[in-house]
Amino acid sequence: MGALNSLDFWQSASSCVLANHRSDSMVQMAKGVERWLEKQSAYDGCVWLATSGSSGRARFVCLPKVALLESAKWVNEHLQVSSEDRWLCALPSFHVGGLAIYARAVQSACELSIYDAEWDASLFCQSLEGQSITLTSLVPTQVHDLVASGLSCPTTVRAVIVGGEKMDVSLGQAARDLGWPVLQSYGMTEAGSQIATEPLDALQQNFSGEWLDLLSGWQVRVAQQGGSLQIKGAALCRGYLQQVQGGEMFFSEAGDDDSWFTTTDRVLLSEGGREPCLKVLGRSDDVVKVLGEQVSLGHLNRNLQKIVEREKDLHDAVILALPDERKGKRLVAAVVGEASAVDRLMSEYHQLVAPYERIDELRIVDELPRSALGKVSRAELLKLMGQE
Repeated sequence: MGALNSLDFWQSASSCVLANHRSDSMVQMAKGVERWLEKQSAYDGCVWLATSGSSGRARFVCLPKVALLESAKWVNEHLQVSSEDRWLCALPSFHVGGLAIYARAVQSACELSIYDAEWDASLFCQSLEGQSITLTSLVPTQVHDLVASGLSCPTTVRAVIVGGEKMDVSLGQAARDLGWPVLQSYGMTEAGSQIATEPLDALQQNFSGEWLDLLSGWQVRVAQQGGSLQIKGAALCRGYLQQVQGGEMFFSEAGDDDSWFTTTDRVLLSEGGREPCLKVLGRSDDVVKVLGEQVSLGHLNRNLQKIVEREKDLHDAVILALPDERKGKRLVAAVVGEASAVDRLMSEYHQLVAPYERIDELRIVDELPRSALGKVSRAELLKLMGQE
């Protein structure tokens, strides 16, 4: 992928389709996208990234290279990036978090190194130190590994952008206590990377990760119906390409007639002492109804993970909400661990939650299928559990 670090690549009209090479289904669909593009001219100069929603139906997001460079400019301004900086990319280029680092390095004319070995926290630290890296980007799982290993941050590193999902406050503070200058960010593939990120001066305080500064190029508002965040800006994707019944490819625009894109996230805007800024409350589809009560799956999973981290015979766990004729949704937990430890997990978990938040069904599995960025693949897990 050396071409991604080339100015010629970013200025060219060529298209580029990126997908996880370890997923046969994604590779095959990427080939289908490439064949479709051979007959198109309206999408020259775009990068196509694979993504999938909660249903697991794969689709490709169309991101113009100029949009990715625009996002890179806003991020570089926010982080005060100069040609003297050195990025280390430890995220796959087929995810926007990794691809965006290439764009930032090109946009700022700074050096970029690639960590392409199997993830190892100690080896990653050695790479940072050995190459005098100043900037990098990680997901919470990687930060967790650094903290669990007790690794201190090399002194050259001045900022570590954390994305993919929100870090627990205790993890963020533990990282900062070890010298890791972690900054929580919020973004998505459709936005070409970050929408809002903690400011650099947040590193002088205890970690919070709640109120994030809006990057300069984005306009934001809350939808009147549903309360979800809507965004508008030059870094927005053009739309989605997916395969419909019969094998035909279908392209759908991302925004409405006024170029507003509606996300699945609920936020608060322009409060908390900074202007403009936002606070992510959670995904709209994260809140489900159980017996008429609103239940946040994110909150329940955070409680579950805290228990898992304390139990040596527990390795992983997640709670899903599945349709239930009587209750609306039933809560199903998939757990990786020894049976006796799982019993303790359920006992402790049920002491922390309301009666309607109790687990209805428990499955012990060998592993939880996760993406390259550590997110649980709901569709694959449901197949593993025989639910779909």
